[in-house]
Amino acid sequence: MQRPDFSKVSRVFSKVVQSTMRCFFFWKYVIAVVVILGCAVHVSRQYQSASDECGQLCTQINDGDISSPHHGQGCDECTEHAITVFPRWYRLFSWPEGITAWAIILTLIVIAEQTMQTRNAAESALLNAKALVNSERPWLIAEVVRGSQMPHFYEIQITNYGRTPARFLNGDASYLFAERPDLLSVPPNYSSPFVLPKQLLIAPGKGFPIPHGYNVPHLLQKPAAANKTLVIYGRVLYEDTIIPGVEHETRWCFGYIDVARGQTMGGDFMLTGPNEYTRNG
Repeated sequence: MQRPDFSKVSRVFSKVVQSTMRCFFFWKYVIAVVVILGCAVHVSRQYQSASDECGQLCTQINDGDISSPHHGQGCDECTEHAITVFPRWYRLFSWPEGITAWAIILTLIVIAEQTMQTRNAAESALLNAKALVNSERPWLIAEVVRGSQMPHFYEIQITNYGRTPARFLNGDASYLFAERPDLLSVPPNYSSPFVLPKQLLIAPGKGFPIPHGYNVPHLLQKPAAANKTLVIYGRVLYEDTIIPGVEHETRWCFGYIDVARGQTMGGDFMLTGPNEYTRNG
């Protein structure tokens, strides 16, 4: 049974969401314009009705049908007074002041939203670019391996699990004895550089062992090892060949666990230490 392509489904879903949001923004402004124009038409008709009533009043005054306007107003003041008695919000939809103000406001809102959408699109493009680089960049990983000829001898193997070559820069490797490996002092003290490998360009799937290893029985016989855990730690620095000059760092920290209760051959190294000792980036 063929597995579904979730990345393709995700891209299709993202396009549908973007299309829906564009339609929402479009219809939002269409509705706003329709509402504003509707209010403007209503206000205009109200003003026009008041103006017509004042025109009829002026005609009656001029024809002598009535002696004076109501409330003692002059014919020329009738329209102005009629406008002032309307609700104040009518002025927001009057022509041309009210409509011009709404046009300016809507224009500024559109510019602000377009700016925000442009910024979001730029951030999304940046995240996609970073995700692409991370998926293609080199990843050097440190692992503890037993010696092929000496089972009690351990060494650190560095392997490139990425998709592009890594350019090795430098590295440190050391050991210590700790009562609580999870409570090691931070930041780590990297002051034991190791000899550079023969090949500085590490191809995908390739790697190198740290030049010196760890003879566990010999180390556990030291006085400082009494009732403490042997901890081996270190780091490697390397460059990205996709973007020249970009440095990455791989840190490791392993503690020796004697699972066989005193039998050195039965122990093994386990990942331990604070995050500062095991960070990869």
